[in-house]
Amino acid sequence: MKLAKLILITIVAISPLANMHAQKSSMSLISFAESMNKSCPQEAYGGLIRILGFSYQNKMFESRMEINMGDMFDLEKACVKPKESKELISMMLANMYKSKMSMMFDQILKENATYKMVLSSMYVSDKLVVSYTPTELKTIFAKYGNLTSYDRTLLMQVHSINLQAPIVEDEFTTMDKAELTDASLIYYDTLDDKTLGTGTLGSEELSNLKEGIIYALSQSPLKDNVINSCLKSFRTITYVYTMKYSHNQYKVILKSNDLKEILK
Repeated sequence: MKLAKLILITIVAISPLANMHAQKSSMSLISFAESMNKSCPQEAYGGLIRILGFSYQNKMFESRMEINMGDMFDLEKACVKPKESKELISMMLANMYKSKMSMMFDQILKENATYKMVLSSMYVSDKLVVSYTPTELKTIFAKYGNLTSYDRTLLMQVHSINLQAPIVEDEFTTMDKAELTDASLIYYDTLDDKTLGTGTLGSEELSNLKEGIIYALSQSPLKDNVINSCLKSFRTITYVYTMKYSHNQYKVILKSNDLKEILK
C-alpha cells in the first residue's frame, strides 16, 4: 500500500513577495499595487508559483497568483469546495501576516478595504477566487495569530488534505480526511479489502505497514516541515485504516522515536 504524499501549499510564506514589500510599508494600497506590478510577473519556488500582479480599486485590494504544482494541488477540487478552500487560504493569510507581509495587511485594514486572492493554474481553466472583508481578516489574525508556527504548519497540512480528499493513493488505499488534535496529526484511510484480498491485518502486516510509512515519509520533501512540527508540538502521527467492506479498523501510530528516525 502506497501512502499519499504530504501535501502542503507552499505559498504560505512567499519570500519574494515579502522582500518586495519590505520597503513599502508607508505606501497607500494603490501606490503599493503600482509599485509591486513593476516586478510582476515573478516566479517563486522554482516556477511552482507565479505572482501575476496586484490591483486596487473600489476598496478592493486584489492579488493574482498562478499555481503550477500539478497533482500537488487540485484547483478543480478547490473550486467546488469553497468552504474548505477559504479555510485553507485563511491559514495561508495568517502565515503571511506573521511574516513581513503584516504591513500590507495592516494597510488594508487601515483603509478598510476588502482583500481578494485569485488563484489560477496552467493546467485548468478554473480560477479560485476568495474574498475577505476587513472584519474577516481581523478574525483570522486573531484566531490564528497566537498559534505557534508548528500548529499553523500542521493545520495547513490538515486543510490541504481535506480540500483535496478523497485522495486515491493506489488500488487499495484512499485517504478520506485529516485531523489535528492536541495529541496527534491523524490521517484517515479506507482500504479496499476485496482488492487487498483480506479484511483483516495481523501484527506482522501492521508492522510491515508501519515500516512502509516510515520509509515513505523519510523520502518526502516536506518531511522537515511536517515531521518536525509534530515533534516540536509533542504530537504523534496516527494513520487510521478502515476496511471498506469488513469495516475492521486498525491504527498505526508513529511516536517521537519513529519521527526522529524519519528525520535522520
